[in-house]
Amino acid sequence: MRVSFEELMREGLHFTCSSMTVEHFKDKTNNEIVLVAWNEDSKVLLGIATITLTTNPKGVKYDYLEYVAISPSAKRRGIGYELLEEIINIVTNDGENVF
Repeated sequence: MRVSFEELMREGLHFTCSSMTVEHFKDKTNNEIVLVAWNEDSKVLLGIATITLTTNPKGVKYDYLEYVAISPSAKRRGIGYELLEEIINIVTNDGENVF
């Protein structure tokens, strides 16, 4: 993923990073589903997608796509499409609103 961020930074987009403990990460991602695509043989990360599960003040549950990133070496192979398809399957099977 580092290469993906470097590519975007060359295009003028900037990101901030922070470090956190495992407990803080667990707490921060408590209401998220993280999908990971990776090469089983080489153990290389190909892509990642996250959805956040939340409830609005009126009690309506909904999910929204938080983040999708595909490694430059894995682009144009349908990995992003597959991650998004799986997200749609997950949230529609839960019967929640999708944004």
